Order: sequence, then structure tokens, then C-alpha cells
Amino acid sequence: SDEDARKAYEQNQALFSAETVGVSHIMVKTESDAEAIQADLKAGKAFADVAKEKKAGLFRRFEIMRSWYDDGLPYAQFVPNDGLHLNDFGQKCIGRLLTQSILNALTKP
Repeated sequence: SDEDARKAYEQNQALFSAETVGVSHIMVKTESDAEAIQADLKAGKAFADVAKEKKAGLFRRFEIMRSWYDDGLPYAQFVPNDGLHLNDFGQKCIGRLLTQSILNALTKP
């Protein structure tokens, strides 16, 4: 429940005091594409900008999770009491979405 998530947060605030890290993935077809993107990122280009420039798929896990919550899915439905990691349900949903994103990227011309 939302109350359980709130309680887990309150009991583990030290875990949340560190800098927040978002996870995104740029999906490309070849290793050389990946190396070019990595070079751009090391040169300081923004992640989303590089994905857009390369016309590469961008998978934003945090934004997906936020949309689930905004759509009314209780936080505790996809994150266990530690308030940090996805539970099995959340992992399964993200896995399905990522799989579909990869398949879509591979089948686009």
C-alpha cells in the first residue's frame, strides 16, 4: 500500500539522501553504433540528445514507473518495502516493455 511505501521510506531515509540516479538505455543495432554513442556521451553530450541525433531507441525506466504511479497504480504494487528496487511484478513489466522496445527497434527500417 502507499502507507507501507511511506513507512519504508521513513525507516530508510539514509538510502534516499544520496544523489538520485535515473536509468535509461539507448538501444542500437550494432556494436559500432554503440561505440559512437559512447564516445558522444564521454564528450559530454546529453543522453537524450545523443539518442535523438542517432535516431536510436531510448528506454526511460523511471518515467515508466512514474506513469504507472500517476495512472493510479499504488507504488507498493511494483516496489517492495525497501522502497528502492522493483519487485517481481515491476521487473516483469519492465522486462516486457524493454523486450518490446528492442523488438520494435530491430524491426524498424
